[in-house]
Amino acid sequence: MKKAIISFFILLLIALTQGIPVLSFRLAMADLVSPAFVYDMIAMKETLVGDDEQPPLGDPTGLVIYPKEIIGYDSDKAIKIRSKSQGMQLVLSVIYDSGQSRIVDPTALPKDMDVHFVTSDPKKVQVSDTGFITPEALTYYTPAIISVDCIIKVEKDGEEKSILLSADRKISVIQPADSINLKYKLKTIYEDKVVDEKTNINDGASFDLWIGDKMKLYPTVLPEDTTDKTVNFKSSNTNTATVSDKGVVKIKNLGDATISASPADCPEVTIHFEIHCYKTKINVVKDLGAVPNDGKSDLKTIKKAMSQAKYLNKGDRLKVTVPKGTYDIDGTIVAYSDTTLKLAKKAVIKRTVSAGSKTMLISKNNKKTKGYEQFKNFKMSGGTWNGNAHKNGGSNLVYFGHGKNISIKNTTIKNTCGEHLIELAGIYKATIKNVHLRGYKKPKKQNQYTSKKEAIQLDYCSSSTAPYMKPYDHTACKKITISGCEIKNYMCGIGSHGYRPGVSLKKIRIVNNRFENITNICIDARKFKKLVVKNNIATGINEFFFGEKSSGTIKNNTLRKKAFKKKTKKRLNAPNGIELLRSKFTIRSNKITGQKANGIYIGTGSKATVTKNIIRRSKKYGIYTYRAKVKFKKNRFYKNKKASFHTDVTARVKKSDDIRAYPIKIKRVYRYTGRKIKPVKRIRGLAKKYYTIRYKHNRKKGKATIIIKGRNGVKKKRKLRFRIKR
Repeated sequence: MKKAIISFFILLLIALTQGIPVLSFRLAMADLVSPAFVYDMIAMKETLVGDDEQPPLGDPTGLVIYPKEIIGYDSDKAIKIRSKSQGMQLVLSVIYDSGQSRIVDPTALPKDMDVHFVTSDPKKVQVSDTGFITPEALTYYTPAIISVDCIIKVEKDGEEKSILLSADRKISVIQPADSINLKYKLKTIYEDKVVDEKTNINDGASFDLWIGDKMKLYPTVLPEDTTDKTVNFKSSNTNTATVSDKGVVKIKNLGDATISASPADCPEVTIHFEIHCYKTKINVVKDLGAVPNDGKSDLKTIKKAMSQAKYLNKGDRLKVTVPKGTYDIDGTIVAYSDTTLKLAKKAVIKRTVSAGSKTMLISKNNKKTKGYEQFKNFKMSGGTWNGNAHKNGGSNLVYFGHGKNISIKNTTIKNTCGEHLIELAGIYKATIKNVHLRGYKKPKKQNQYTSKKEAIQLDYCSSSTAPYMKPYDHTACKKITISGCEIKNYMCGIGSHGYRPGVSLKKIRIVNNRFENITNICIDARKFKKLVVKNNIATGINEFFFGEKSSGTIKNNTLRKKAFKKKTKKRLNAPNGIELLRSKFTIRSNKITGQKANGIYIGTGSKATVTKNIIRRSKKYGIYTYRAKVKFKKNRFYKNKKASFHTDVTARVKKSDDIRAYPIKIKRVYRYTGRKIKPVKRIRGLAKKYYTIRYKHNRKKGKATIIIKGRNGVKKKRKLRFRIKR
């Protein structure tokens, strides 16, 4: 230091005697040989030596020394250099007032520059004549000082002048951190997971916690003599988990977050661990603070509870419980796989008017996975889902697609406009049991499409039949059981109103259900294979069953005499009890009463076996067949207005228990020939062993009678009358 002071005064004396101006300057440290320093571009004090003459443009105005890599400055603005560093080489930059600079390497100085470096404590920090600084011992609390004197020769007005630039800087040698260990204690609502003793956390560890849990972190910075043991903590998602400067982690909300801890002077040495905030049993009131009956939306709360299924471990199931009360929602709840949603008996989830036509509950759709693998193992039960319909439009209330193993039980779903209460598209193995479905509101403009909206829609995945259920790979429903349900006050009950070539819905069972006040069709089966419709009761309906390109069994159903209440002027199916078109069914042991058209209508291209049915008081025929192949056996008919049977000449009746089922056509009048007139010689489609034909008064002019009587299992007799004239 003494040498530096002596050199300074010598240079100052030279400058004063020769009138050389000493200009303002800046100093900083730079260009490390190895990582060593932190740089801040600190403006140094300015010093004037000599006259007040300002340098011309292009003259030097200062000196800058800067480091290559940054570490940091302490509170005294001293440069920190790590004890393990091999040192650094100082590089000078002559700054011109024009903003330009000239880099100077002290190891190869130009002729017009002379630089001297001095250290205040060589035992702590050494500096060479060429400006190379080497740490010797820790100096964190008692820094060493590096002084720099620089004489620059310049030519001005034909005269050579010298400029003195000098400054000093504190140098602190520190012990750096090279690693960090982390321990923790945990307070959690899970009693079996409380941690009272400090326990190690490994990098990449994962914790499943819940809202309100607290974790205290205990970091250890190594080596033990590390100068700065400060640790920085950080959370990647402060909405889920926060961490204080003292290492206290608090779980604030559902979701996940990454917590990291690193030494302040060595951020590249870091420990990370994951936090997942979820639980497998959630009560939306007790755990998430939902408030029923307050008129405010509980959508976010219920969605948070349902979203916990995203974090389930393999084999786990999420159970979400909704206590009694009314919960308003102004949007859509997303359902995930492996979830049970249970509403209390008096719990109501109600869609607000502001929600418009948004679906109430929809399965999670990833738009890529084909088949039945997107949405699995979901159960919902209890309570009421109220769509709160209005005439401005509607949507499905419950809408699931591309899934399997779905269960909907013991719940009420009601009130939508112009759409379905439940829609399943591309679902394998689903059960809808003991569900009350009601409340269809007709839209402002009802058309052929909206007049066939089913309470339960079964379909395949396509852009037209199941929007939003991507990919549109035409995955169809299979093995669906609908039982014990009550469907009332709706346009249609169950089924679909469209089909696609090569796509069929298979093994659908509709059993033990009750239909009431259905203004169009109770069951609309379009391209259903192996369908079972059994033990259902329908009261006040237009048509019970319509099947097109379908097959299966219709058995033990009861259609009671009662007119449907709501009237629709047009675009409804014909009011037959059971109607087939290009289908193949066994129709057995059904009780059909009071249909406005036919009890059973078997139409073009159909094949049917009709046995043991009881058909009463149909406005037209008990059974009507047209261009179909039919077998009849042991059916009973009472007071059907036109007749028990009507078979078109194109129909082929293969077997019957009633001779009246067969088409027999004769003229009303025949010409007298003097011989016996026999208009009927055989009955088409029936072997002669099953009937006898007898005539009365068929030779003379006047009235004649044909008596056709069944035998060998074909019962009843039929009388036909004609007249003989000259």
